[in-house]
Order: sequence, then C-alpha cells, then structure tokens
Amino acid sequence: MPRAPGSSRPHARGSPGPPPNPRGGRRRCCPYCCSASSGRRKRDQEPVLAQYTAVISPQDPTLLIGSSLQATCSVHGDTPGATAEGLYWTLNGRRLPPELSRMLNASTLALALANLNGSRQQSGDNLVCHARDGSILAGSCLYVGLPPEKPFNISCWSKNMKDLTCRWTPGAHGETFLHTNYSLKYKLRWYGQDNTCEEYHTVGPHSCHIPKDLALFTPYEIWVEATNRLGSARSDVLTLDILDVGEPPDQASLAHLGSCHPPPNTHHPQAPAQPGLQLS
Repeated sequence: MPRAPGSSRPHARGSPGPPPNPRGGRRRCCPYCCSASSGRRKRDQEPVLAQYTAVISPQDPTLLIGSSLQATCSVHGDTPGATAEGLYWTLNGRRLPPELSRMLNASTLALALANLNGSRQQSGDNLVCHARDGSILAGSCLYVGLPPEKPFNISCWSKNMKDLTCRWTPGAHGETFLHTNYSLKYKLRWYGQDNTCEEYHTVGPHSCHIPKDLALFTPYEIWVEATNRLGSARSDVLTLDILDVGEPPDQASLAHLGSCHPPPNTHHPQAPAQPGLQLS
C-alpha cells in the first residue's frame, strides 16, 4: 500500500510543555480544531461545516507506533446529495494522497494508514473528513505513541529535615508521544497508607516537593508511577530516612539515593527504520 513520506522515531525530546494541572491532567482533542502548538482553535480559523454531516469510525483511537489504521467516513444518507463521492481526508490540516482512500459504497469513504509514527500533538492528531468543497463533515483524534517506561534514578533531598524534594528520570527513551502522567507516591515503611505528592515541577519537569508532615526516625518508601493511554509503569521502591538525605543540589553535592535503572532487556516497540506515515 502506498505510504506517505515520514521518518523513524526521533530521539527523546525531553519533557513536553507544562500540563494543564499540577500532575498533567488529560486534555481532550477537538476533532476539528487542534493546532500543532496549543491544541486550540484560533478565532480566524473557525471550521466551515458542511450542510450535511458524517461519522468517522473508529472515533479517537489509541494506537502503538508502527500500527496500521483502517478508518471510514460515512455520510448521513437522509440529506439530498449526501454521498461519499468527492470526499477526501486531511491529517493535521494536510490533505492525504487519494490513493490511501477508496469508496466502500455510495455513502462511505475508507482510509488505510500504515506504519504510523508518534503523534505530533499530545492532545491528539486531527483526522478530518471533508466534502468536495472543502467543508468539514466529521473529525477524529489519533493518539499514536508508546506505553510509559519504568521511571528510575530517583533522587531526594531536604532543606530543613521537615520537607522532601524528589526528582526522577522518566525512562530510557523518555518520549511516549502521548500525555503521560507521573505521580510520586510515598508511605511509612512499616505502616501507614499511600500518599501522593501534590507540588509537581518544582525543580524541573520530573520532580515533586513534599512540604511538611514528614516523620523523623522512621524510614519512608518512595516510588513513581507513570500512566498514559497505552499502559502504566512503576519504579523500584526507594527507602530513605529524612535524617539521612542530603541538602539541595545548589548547597551540597546531591547523593543519589536510588539507583533504579531500567532492566537491560526491557524495551518498547519503536517505529520501523523504513519510511512510514508521519503524522504532520
């Protein structure tokens, strides 16, 4: 099947831009109007809707990098002139080659995409079905990426033995191409319930600050959980006592209290090296 030019999976790009809430709540994709920069429609780019509408199936799918997608755009048949003839597809505003589409019947246009690369927007890439005159009939968000990898290399320090700041490495590659939520959890080693850190991004994109209510002379267990649309991962547990941690990195050399490196034989599937369809 013909493939549009693309590229293999790029190197990790670091952490994405700041999420909409402290722990990075999931942001819904607008199927007609996500922009590459903000995921929001600009006032001077309001979509022109057709007089008749359609339905895209599947709606808002989540796929692994390298997957294929079979989609359909079905025009409502109760309006005069509402047929699939002349319909076409766009992906993030770019018209897809006609050889990727075919008519299934008088009211349905099918699309076949192969070897998908990671989404260009964490809010979802826009797959839109258009009428012959360019007006919009329907839209769907594509979420293409990887499940989170096991966080590792947790480091913690305290300024006054009453608080605790920790940071971590999100994974060997880091980039999942999907919004990934990281939660720092902690509990007293021998008793007590799990607690979740609330003050994120205090010393960088993968960090959290516990400001108070920490016990002395009792070890804590600390770990990081990562979740996205494709799965979840959990770091190794780091055990520490507040009295034993170092000072902040700008005041003293920070000793890494965890050496939680990812297992050597664990990896997630990546996009094949040959050209694939780039979501752009």
